[in-house]
Amino acid sequence: MEVIHHREQLARPLNDSGQLSQALAANVREGVAVFDHDLRLVLWNPCLEKVTGLAMHEVLGKQVLDLFASSQGLEIDCNLQRAMKGESFSLPAMLARTSGQARVIRNRDARMFDESDLVWAMLAYSPWRDDEGAIAGVIVVVSDRTERVQAKRKLNDTWSRSQAVINHMLDGMAMVSSEGHIESFNLAAERSFGYRAKEVIGQNVLMLFLCPFTYSNDCTLEQCLVSGKKGISGVGREVLGLRKDQSTFPLELVVSKIALRGGHLFTVLLRDISTRKAAQEELGVITERLRQLAAHQESVREAERSRIARELHDELGGQLTALRFDVNRLSQLPGIGLERVGQLRDSLDAAIRSTRSIISDLRPPMLDHLGLWGAIEWYAEGLARRCALNCQILICPNLEDLKMSNNVGISLFRVVQEALSNIVKHAEAQSIILRAKRLDDAVIEVKIIDDGKGLNREDLDKTGHWGVLGMHERVRSLGGELALEGAPGQGTTLRIRLRVS
Repeated sequence: MEVIHHREQLARPLNDSGQLSQALAANVREGVAVFDHDLRLVLWNPCLEKVTGLAMHEVLGKQVLDLFASSQGLEIDCNLQRAMKGESFSLPAMLARTSGQARVIRNRDARMFDESDLVWAMLAYSPWRDDEGAIAGVIVVVSDRTERVQAKRKLNDTWSRSQAVINHMLDGMAMVSSEGHIESFNLAAERSFGYRAKEVIGQNVLMLFLCPFTYSNDCTLEQCLVSGKKGISGVGREVLGLRKDQSTFPLELVVSKIALRGGHLFTVLLRDISTRKAAQEELGVITERLRQLAAHQESVREAERSRIARELHDELGGQLTALRFDVNRLSQLPGIGLERVGQLRDSLDAAIRSTRSIISDLRPPMLDHLGLWGAIEWYAEGLARRCALNCQILICPNLEDLKMSNNVGISLFRVVQEALSNIVKHAEAQSIILRAKRLDDAVIEVKIIDDGKGLNREDLDKTGHWGVLGMHERVRSLGGELALEGAPGQGTTLRIRLRVS
């Protein structure tokens, strides 16, 4: 508006050039050149002196071709001729300062000059008329747009660099307006969804998802994208992406809000997790197969232990019992050394006790006679008695009518056996509490609490703790969970939770 005002001011007859020159110098921030009817300069204001490096006294009375002897100067002269015909228009121009003075150059020649020597300008041509309305000359207003152009170029460079970085990201990314319209779509997103960027820019971002995404006045786009209704920006969630061919794929969605002047937009990270999900599923299948294999191996081991225990009991046990009977009969015969017979009897008794102990370790007979909970109670009481421990056993009666498979019962007994054995070997405990209860119709919980030296997590994480690892694997193979809690000097609690049906 200021430039238009001064153009109108200059369009009046130039009766007093000196007075007009002073007004321009004081009030106009653009460069102003005034040409008479012969297209000779009659005014060259101080701002234009600064831009071009040419003083007023050097240019007054001269024509453009006297100042700019180049094809660009010829072009300016043609523009002045055009304005003399009564036309008003604006055209861009580029000047280059050399040796303190500026000359008009073509855009393609700009690379030959240092950035600091270039001036981007806009030249506005207007005819000015005398009192009778006849065209008396031309006014050229030169607006220095160097700072604006350089700022725009820097902004473009920054944008280009950021786009290059975004397009080299492995994950898809879209910039989305507050209204939900896609404003940018990187190459990774193009690959994941099968769309070209130009196909989705301006479209609603919800076209990329197969899910019940809806949003209205009471549910913003941010809330909708983050977690359906209420969410935290910047936190990922899994959704189903919808490709151009209408196929779906698992997608991790991370939404971040960027505040802008007068509004905001969203960066939407679109991470294709198909490969990760497939790997997780494959790992899950392999893990389940390994657990099944471990359970099968454990079942085979238990069957083999039972077979060996039976053979020891039936064959070796029977033979040792018969041999002891023969020794007893032998001691009743006259002339037999009773002392030697007594030694043989003691040796046989020791062999029988060892055989029974081996049989019990291989397959505790109490499992068959007393059931799981009776066998656990029998084993815990026996261990406490042998090791002088105070052992409190609390087994809820409603566990007795809970049916479980033979394999589950044997595995659970082995875990409790290993846990109690570890307490005796490592915990330096004085007392133990063994508590078993039924959490619901099919879930049991067994807790073993000791008052020993406690659990050191760093030592537990080291290799060599095969007993603890074995307990974990046994329980995990049954579909349960085992947890160890405790701290140095505060004892240890082992908790087993297992669904038995």
